[in-house]
Order: sequence, then structure tokens, then C-alpha cells
Amino acid sequence: MKALLTEESHAFISKLFLLLSIPTYVVTRYVIVAPFGRHVQDSKKYRWWFGPQLDAKLSWFIFESPNLIWSWYCYCYLRDSEIMSSAAMISFDNNQLQLSSNAMLLALFTLHYINRAIIYPLRMNSNSHRVPLLVTASAMIVTILNGYIQSFHLVRVHKLPPLTLPPSSWINLRSWLGILVFVVGMTINITADGV
Repeated sequence: MKALLTEESHAFISKLFLLLSIPTYVVTRYVIVAPFGRHVQDSKKYRWWFGPQLDAKLSWFIFESPNLIWSWYCYCYLRDSEIMSSAAMISFDNNQLQLSSNAMLLALFTLHYINRAIIYPLRMNSNSHRVPLLVTASAMIVTILNGYIQSFHLVRVHKLPPLTLPPSSWINLRSWLGILVFVVGMTINITADGV
């Protein structure tokens, strides 16, 4: 496990994840359409090797949870104090409020996955299509890698410049605009989940 938690292994896994996305897209787009959500059309076409079908709410919780687990684990046990220290998350300097960009991004990532892993499954329609075990397992592999890549990067690999209020530079302003886009996107996502 320790070999996994280095900057070098993080870089390797990030590149591998990116490279594997290309054949994954081609296969899932043109060869095998997984029976999930709107793609569940005809139970006669269901292939036995997709495995048993799980309740959609349980499946969703299982495959989204690794993102939450990684963000918690990385913050609690792997955090580099030079990159994200508890004392430097919020400070007031030169008449500016300064916030740790790394902490803010990790908080937004965690908030998003609290919604996706816990709140959304609780709000799901009880008549949602069941999800094959193979689809749940595949999605879980993706979220294990995603949670590791995102969380480890924010707590251990790269220190971003602090966010300031009022914004002190163009880069800082872009960061605040990015947070605004995130908030708008998450609002749209939550609203669409309820439709």
C-alpha cells in the first residue's frame, strides 16, 4: 500500500487512467453497451456475464463511495503540512481573507460526492432499474482511481496559490469563477436529479 502513496505512483496511475479512457470509451460506445439506466431496454438481451442485479440505490452508494473514502483518508492520514495545514486553511493577511485553494477544492470534491454517494441514492426513485454487478464493479474501479488521483493530488502533490478576498490577481479571479461554475453545475445536477 505504501508504494501506491508516492508522488511517482500517483503520476503513473494518473497517466494510466487517462490512457485507459480511450479504449474504454471505444468499447463501451461501439462494442458493449452496459445495461444501466436508460440502456436497460430488453431483459432478453441481458447477458449472464453481467452478473446478478443489485438494487439501484445500493449500487449507486457502493460505486460512488470510494471517492468519499479517499478524500477522508488522504486528508486525515496523507496530508502534507506544507501543502495543506490546518492552521493555514483560513487566514487574514494584508487586509485580505486568504483561503487554502487545496482545502477549498477538496471540500468541493467531498461535497459533490456526499451528494452523489449518499443524498442522490436516498432521493432515487424506488422503481429505478436494477444494476448488474459487473457495471457496479466497473464503476467502483473508476471511482477508486478517481478518488485517489484527485484527493492525493490536493493533499500531497501540488500546492496551489491561496484564494483571496477580494481577488488579488487574474489567476485568483479565474479560481473564484471556477468555483461559481462548480456551484451552478452542482445546482443544475441536483435539480435534474429530482426530475
